[in-house]
Amino acid sequence: MIKSIDIKNFRSCYSTSIAFNKNVCAIVGKNGAGKTNVLRCIDWVASSSISTDPVRVTQAGNVSDEPDEVSTKLIVELDEGRFEYCLSIPWPYAKGPRRAASLRDSLALIDGDRPTDIFRREGEKIVVCDRPEPIRIARATPSIAALLSLLPENDELRKPLSALSSFLAGIRYYALEEKAEYPDFVTEQQYNDWLIKYQNEGLLTDSVALRLIYMWSEDKERFEELRALLGPEGLGLLKHFDIVELNRVIEPTRFEMDAPETKVYLPVFTPSEQMGGAGRPFPFFNLSVGTRRVIRIVTSLLFDQRSVMLMEQPEDSVHPGLLRKLIDVMKTYSYSFQIIFTTHSSDVLDVLRPEEVLMATAIGGRTSVRQLSPDEVARARRFLSNEGSLSDFLEPFGEP
Repeated sequence: MIKSIDIKNFRSCYSTSIAFNKNVCAIVGKNGAGKTNVLRCIDWVASSSISTDPVRVTQAGNVSDEPDEVSTKLIVELDEGRFEYCLSIPWPYAKGPRRAASLRDSLALIDGDRPTDIFRREGEKIVVCDRPEPIRIARATPSIAALLSLLPENDELRKPLSALSSFLAGIRYYALEEKAEYPDFVTEQQYNDWLIKYQNEGLLTDSVALRLIYMWSEDKERFEELRALLGPEGLGLLKHFDIVELNRVIEPTRFEMDAPETKVYLPVFTPSEQMGGAGRPFPFFNLSVGTRRVIRIVTSLLFDQRSVMLMEQPEDSVHPGLLRKLIDVMKTYSYSFQIIFTTHSSDVLDVLRPEEVLMATAIGGRTSVRQLSPDEVARARRFLSNEGSLSDFLEPFGEP
């Protein structure tokens, strides 16, 4: 799991240090405090660190303060040990002596409080521990992917590098937005094209339909688990859902003379007895916004199997009673991965423990994020034991 991150000059995070001590963490704060910027930075450093392409910085920095570089330090705890990965990139618009020389990154193994270098790189040279000669790579390319491509298969350094690379590749940001390009149905050809990429490259998708069709076709056990979670004995959102196979005429392109007939897969959902439309099957986009959001989140939890899920405001458009159940489901499934999410909801806070809350504030446009202090946690627990709620306790702090 991610234990901490130090951020410098990423959007509103000019100098922001955050510790994550739990598998579920909620970042709370007012609009514009920089909660999303924290999630975006974690996503950016994770994807950049394992890329084989030069790191892009145009969307990373904050030009208003003319920084010399954008940098992060990420502490990650895995079965193989605790690692410290640092990445610094020059800010392209800095001038003169403020301009950083080149991309720098490093990886260290933390034994106790003392980090031991695994590699340290600057410019085109990577100095690897106990290796007499540096390894040369492209100037703007991060080191992890480069080393994994260059080191022999039996090299002992590959094990920690592969473990960290897999963990970082498993970090994913979820804006939970609905994109118009994902229709209710999926053609057989669309599904097969994606399936090849998923099986060969691990390519995920934002399409709920593709995920559901895969589980229905390839992973019946997970499909039934999803049915149980969304059904009467779980969240009580749906009475039933299934995948229907249809033959459908698809509108031809301008290069085709005839309209071809093709097989399509259509997920259909029957709302529970307490909901409008009960007993009638609906395509996904005919359901309410809140129902779609819950289905999207639960499907992602079961199917994506990420190492870290970075999620924006799961509460949007969701009824408070259902929301509490949803947060409980998220906490239940967090035993195997980490969930860091933003929220404005008092109903979400009231399902969490004080130590699972991170408070974001912005002073002078600069984002700060902190845990509750040990004294605040103790006072919050006493408050909760007297039948108060966590949201009530945090109200004097100006949160959520």
